Amino acid sequence: MKKVTLAILSLALVCGAQTIHITGTVKSAAGVALQNAVVVLQSPTQDLPMLRTLSDATGAFALDSSAGGTGILAQGRSISPFGALAWSQPMAGEVTITVDNLQGQRMSQRAVALDAGNHHITNAQGLLADLSAGVYVIQVKQQGRALARSVLVRSEGSRGEARIENLSAAPALALAKSVGGFAVEIRLAGYVPYVQSLTSTIINLGTITLTRDPIETKIDSIMNLLTLAEKIGQMTQADIINISTSSVNTYKLGSILSGGDEAIPDYDSYQNVATTMTHPIPILYGVDAVHGNNKVSGAVVFPHNIGLGATRDTNLVRRIGEVTAKEVLASGVDWTYAPCIAVVRDERWGRTYESFGETPELAVQLGASMIRGLQGNRFDAPWRVVATAKHFLADGGTKYGTSSAGWAGSYGLLDQGNAVITDSVVRAIHLPGYQAAVDANVLSVMASYSSINGVKMHGNKTWLTDVLKTELGFEGFVISDYNAIIQINSTYSTAVKTAINAGVDVAMEAGGTGYYNHADFISTLTTLVNNGSVTQARIDDAVRRILRVKYRVGRFDSPLENQSYDAEFGGAEHRAIAREAVRKSVVVLKNDASTLPLAKNGKKIAVFGSHSNNAGLQCGGWTLSWQGLAGTVSGATTILQGLQSAVGTSTVTSVSQYSLPSDADEFVVVVGDGPYAEFLGDSADVTMPDGAQSAVTAAIATGKPVILVLVSGRPLIIPQTILDGTKAIVATWWPGTEGAGVADILFGDYAPTGKLPITWPKTMAQVTLHVGDAGYADTNAPLYPYGYGLTW
Repeated sequence: MKKVTLAILSLALVCGAQTIHITGTVKSAAGVALQNAVVVLQSPTQDLPMLRTLSDATGAFALDSSAGGTGILAQGRSISPFGALAWSQPMAGEVTITVDNLQGQRMSQRAVALDAGNHHITNAQGLLADLSAGVYVIQVKQQGRALARSVLVRSEGSRGEARIENLSAAPALALAKSVGGFAVEIRLAGYVPYVQSLTSTIINLGTITLTRDPIETKIDSIMNLLTLAEKIGQMTQADIINISTSSVNTYKLGSILSGGDEAIPDYDSYQNVATTMTHPIPILYGVDAVHGNNKVSGAVVFPHNIGLGATRDTNLVRRIGEVTAKEVLASGVDWTYAPCIAVVRDERWGRTYESFGETPELAVQLGASMIRGLQGNRFDAPWRVVATAKHFLADGGTKYGTSSAGWAGSYGLLDQGNAVITDSVVRAIHLPGYQAAVDANVLSVMASYSSINGVKMHGNKTWLTDVLKTELGFEGFVISDYNAIIQINSTYSTAVKTAINAGVDVAMEAGGTGYYNHADFISTLTTLVNNGSVTQARIDDAVRRILRVKYRVGRFDSPLENQSYDAEFGGAEHRAIAREAVRKSVVVLKNDASTLPLAKNGKKIAVFGSHSNNAGLQCGGWTLSWQGLAGTVSGATTILQGLQSAVGTSTVTSVSQYSLPSDADEFVVVVGDGPYAEFLGDSADVTMPDGAQSAVTAAIATGKPVILVLVSGRPLIIPQTILDGTKAIVATWWPGTEGAGVADILFGDYAPTGKLPITWPKTMAQVTLHVGDAGYADTNAPLYPYGYGLTW
């Protein structure tokens, strides 16, 4: 990567302004002003809206680029203002425009002489065009005084030239003549979204009438019948191990779950009880189908999110979501706690592999694609299940050493810890994925165990209600994580009161030794409502959100198991998509002397290593159990089997590390880290395991070419002796059940396209190094940078 110089900007002065100024008023069909309707300016070239705002108490709104991305950001109305930076400069003079990374390093600086007047910069993304993907702070100063400031995300698709425009010099140009394709979308929970294409930069849309969603009338009729006990039951999720079918009626339960190590029972037996109660309301059933329906034997297991981040393929990820939804339905449930759209900022975190990568753009693009695969564009897929964006918010940004997660004999270092960061960093890095998830109509959001600046997310009303539900316009429900509410406060009633008032709508109170369960939650919340600590309005809001999701996912229309996709479960078509995902996720890190691709004949290839013929190890955590298990996985093809299937056992031979054949022409060593999940995966040292190092060293000692295939949930520190001694290194992440996808790359049937979604460090000192950080391209360069990946 080239070193960034101070003169990278080309700011062109133009006489015509392209300011955007859109106004209007939002009302209901009855003529009532609608406050807090979300108004967004959609761009054809950006994954996130350029500008967004909320209607005020009179229903009025104004999207105004000349009023400043700065002002909008300061008001909390914009996450990443792509449109413009604006400032007033009545006197002519020189301004300095600087671009810094989040560590304060100056990436670029340019002085520009301007005429008098009010100015703005259009296509602010153009200021970042020569920089690597990352997050940057742009400032405009005059004689040391800040005129404008904004935080921008540099996406890989940044294009075009930044322009400074004098807003006083000329009338606005027609938007259709400049960039085109823009539209305004207006939405509010309970109403049908309104979208209007724009033909002018300055336009008053007048009064826009939002039509009430027809399902809201159905919800009204149910709400009018429900008792407090029934409403609180809807807000309660019980663990399957603690209830019987009759419990659904006893507690009026709204949902149930099977935890990480719990089987899925007969869904219909529980649903039949729910739909024959005095006021029948179907239940939802949740599972952690986080990389395919990984809970069920015989299901197709996909690469974990970190591998999908390496594909950069939104269409593929959407198809994976569709397959996952179908296989979830085929197993008899209708809700997955996925996707995780965390942005990982320290790979020592045990959930690194659940993140798409270290930049917000991957969470934005791939998280939204997965949601559309699981649910359809707007709850319109016949195979739709309830998707869950998790874990809100900044779970990937926690500080090392702040976690107290775990139990005797284990502990967490980062998982469930504290993110010690500013709101601007939260908005720039961790929030965009959720904005995209909401824009993709995600039906549920799971709160994070973690904290932001010492405040537990389950009790953080600012982020759960003010930002997620109001500013972003989230219409679904917020669910707590497994037994997480008690972490807010050791006094259970205080914890429940804080969580519900903060915006938690569904409580996952699984119970177990030392924990409160569904019955405890129901009795506690009932008391809190009766004594006025939680209002009836808050209860009604939560229940309305729950019923809205049940209608939108189709439970009221078809409450029993959907058997339409049973024949596709684990089938060849689904496995072909998973195999495609594997080969597109493989990242070739090293390929000296064109060692890869391997020849299919004429040479003897010896394969060994802990992960070469072990489907459980190649699938990783959250596979058939919470922590994952070594061993066989029904229907899986191991990496060894994939290699042998491609060329036969006479070319590819399975050998033992302790008996390496002298007649082998090449060695393929397949090693990595073992499966793990959550805080049990937190690690102070992410160096290649000793056993893996020993295996590679043994192969190197033969003097034959060695190809290292790393199977892991995160980048592993590779010792220098192994770097020097191997001819090729390939990262496969945890690829899932279709090991033949690795063979597709190694034998050259497909050219590798995978690019690193996360920085690969040289040493442990670099585990928190991210693209855009100081010295990233030179003095503190990683072993392999973000976006790196060889091909042929």
